Amino acid sequence: MKNTQLVCGLFASLLLHSAQAEVRDFSAEMPGQGVTPPRVVMLALWRGLATDDRQSVQHCLQDDRQPSRARMRYFRFFPVRLNADAVPDYIVLPATSPYCSGLYGAHIAGVWAVLGGKSPRLVYQDRVDSLRLLPAVGGWRVLQQENFSAAGAEVFRTEWRYRQSRYQPWRCLIIDHAQRRQQQVACSTP
Repeated sequence: MKNTQLVCGLFASLLLHSAQAEVRDFSAEMPGQGVTPPRVVMLALWRGLATDDRQSVQHCLQDDRQPSRARMRYFRFFPVRLNADAVPDYIVLPATSPYCSGLYGAHIAGVWAVLGGKSPRLVYQDRVDSLRLLPAVGGWRVLQQENFSAAGAEVFRTEWRYRQSRYQPWRCLIIDHAQRRQQQVACSTP
């Protein structure tokens, strides 16, 4: 009887764990505060941020009368697996509260990917409407970025693959919903 209860308990635990699937779709509107990552991950994000993003955060700190050590309050970290190692990596979104307007655009927001581990580093950053994690190719998850036209009729989709120590645009499409067609275009390098 006890063995049966033990097996049932383990099975229930496995089901619960599998039900808590990894988040694969990210946008500025997604709920949740994220997690507090290791300090080295936060430092890797800060060091890798584009200059204008760092300046935006500095302005927000001044406007909110916060010390510079509070700069990570403007970001949300979500643990993901970008590769096959056992170390969590992070997709980073701007925080919704407190809100730092410089990390957002008209309908887009900054999104960043940081590899975890002993030597974390920023491997992706851009402004997007949404980012989706696709299955791995060559041991690394593919990132699918989507940006919508102002009218919403067209979607600009870019698939990013990990190459040469960072994510790089690999395949770019313009999807026209009104015409029900898509066209592959040359990717521009950020």
